[in-house]
Amino acid sequence: MKILYPLFLSVAASLASFSMSSCKLHPLDNSATNAYSPKKVVSQTNSTFVLKNLRAALESAGIIYSSVVKSASLEVLSSGPDNPRDATNLSFSFGMLDEKTCEIVKKVYADGAKEGLSGVDCKRDANKRNFSLIDFLSPLMQATIRQGFIPEATYYDDRPLTPEEKQKNKITEPPGTLIHKAVLFPNCWSTAYELGRRNAKTFTVHVISDGDASKIFNSDKYTAFLNAPGKVPSDALMAWLDKNPSRYGDILILSNADGIVHAATFIDQGLLFELVSGASKEYPYRVSELKDIMSAYPRAQFDVRRVLQDFPHISQIGASFSSEYPSDNAMLMKTDIAWRDVQLLSDPVSLLAKLPPDAFQTTLPLKK
Repeated sequence: MKILYPLFLSVAASLASFSMSSCKLHPLDNSATNAYSPKKVVSQTNSTFVLKNLRAALESAGIIYSSVVKSASLEVLSSGPDNPRDATNLSFSFGMLDEKTCEIVKKVYADGAKEGLSGVDCKRDANKRNFSLIDFLSPLMQATIRQGFIPEATYYDDRPLTPEEKQKNKITEPPGTLIHKAVLFPNCWSTAYELGRRNAKTFTVHVISDGDASKIFNSDKYTAFLNAPGKVPSDALMAWLDKNPSRYGDILILSNADGIVHAATFIDQGLLFELVSGASKEYPYRVSELKDIMSAYPRAQFDVRRVLQDFPHISQIGASFSSEYPSDNAMLMKTDIAWRDVQLLSDPVSLLAKLPPDAFQTTLPLKK
């Protein structure tokens, strides 16, 4: 995951002037979300990527893969990032499906749910419209694809430092103040975490530390390792997956000696849903090929984890994004986690999940 600190700090600075308050902002108010609209497709090229799990399911039922998946396209959404590949998205167009075939596709992308997580209605829509892969994915994926959330920050609880705090942090200049900063933007592992909530009716926007994410990712209660934890280097991942196929909803965790460096969620073998960075509008939620993710982290080790039980809401795991550090010689900054619940809506015609209209407001309300 890429955290673009200079850009984020500039956003935080611009918000500081109007959001300084004595209130405790934890969590942020639910009335607005600060999303940005879906990015337009600048260009697209044909892709030869094959949905292997879907192909296997179709062929076992005597259905030819190419009769279902009509095309795959690599969409270019933006030329802003340093690596243009970070702003691309893979899309898959299906043809009309009969009810039987539609149900097969739905089952492949069910993530352990009997009826699948998407709202697609095979009985209603069979032989009446063309489908796409996104029709069968989770509501969170449907609602956020090609878009994202604008980073937010607010400052609160300005107070004098205690003598102990000043001594601990070697601050010598008077008067010395403690300022809390609440930050709100999704990151790669908070995206994987939210997808692990599976049956949740809300999508919670938050930035979570890798340590707090690992509380659930490494929990035998919530996940099962599909490989020996952290033992396989990334350059061996493709070969390992050939022998141990992933399925929809499995979580890919890339780590180094310092902790998690990236996380993404499998859609099919070699295909994942990810957020490269939530700290910039240049990086929307997208569908990516595994080989492109691995090329960005050539020295990482990987774990693949299967979700056994829906993850709890972020507020239930005692998460914190707290780090105390002197921002100058007279001020101590403490950063806290914040979150905002977004109630996902369903389009009455397509049945695709979508963000509510107020998700695109740009004000930052404070909870006082």
